[in-house]
Amino acid sequence: MKSSAYGLNAMMLGTNGGKLNRKLMPWSFRFGIGVRLFISLALGFVVSIVGTPVHRMGASSNLPYGLVLALVLVGISAWQARARGGIIGLVLHLIASCFGVGMLAGQGPMGDVLIPVGGEAFNTYFGLHVGYYWLLGLILVQFVIALFPVQWFVVIPRLADDAPILDTEGEIASGLAMSVIDERESTHSDPVPEHKEPNDE
Repeated sequence: MKSSAYGLNAMMLGTNGGKLNRKLMPWSFRFGIGVRLFISLALGFVVSIVGTPVHRMGASSNLPYGLVLALVLVGISAWQARARGGIIGLVLHLIASCFGVGMLAGQGPMGDVLIPVGGEAFNTYFGLHVGYYWLLGLILVQFVIALFPVQWFVVIPRLADDAPILDTEGEIASGLAMSVIDERESTHSDPVPEHKEPNDE
């Protein structure tokens, strides 16, 4: 079976009567590859802007739950970027997120710093070092996701009863997708007992 250069999952589309029906896919997967890559790029920037202030939550108490939340957010967004656009989408997500963090790493116009590292104001371990963990974790999480097998990024379309899952080459996309189809067919089917003719003997 062939796999697309942009990732098997990003190319999976439901069909109805042989016509592509992108409405069966999640919203951000319904567009062409250019738009999907742009969405991944934009979300990479957004998660860096959101995660940067969040990562310091709890650091002053040595309970860095904000760092965990921020890295989970990055991981979820990076997974979607790879599922949506393959490795290229993930690379664009990484570039945008690093750009966003780089913008916020310096001093603001009022002298504020969103990623402070060290300083006499912090007297706990994570208060001093959580900024390092955020900067390194942002990259490491996305690098690890790049190493995962492509099967982990399969997005199953919302199916009509008669809609098989095909890739852009018109072939069945994956065994996993077909197993979902079989399961749905068995769930919704109403089997009729086989009629047997009476035996005259």
